[in-house]
Amino acid sequence: RGEATGRSVGYQVRFESCVSAEAELVLVTPGVLLRKLASDPELSAFSHVILDEVHEEDVDTEFLLVACRELLKKRRGSLRLIVM
Repeated sequence: RGEATGRSVGYQVRFESCVSAEAELVLVTPGVLLRKLASDPELSAFSHVILDEVHEEDVDTEFLLVACRELLKKRRGSLRLIVM
């Protein structure tokens, strides 16, 4: 769309981040999402969580699945989970 990376779509990996305050979509690794979950157990800044590559069955993703399942119960409709 001819805009800078991080403006409406950003990313955050271990030691690199390109996210603006107005970003609507932020792609993060499972490890980064776990750190966000540790600092905000409700993930209140998020309306949707998309977990990709779930079939690979790594420890971080398995933990995120369990944590997100519990969050879905707590946030009742204000959080959407997409598993791919």
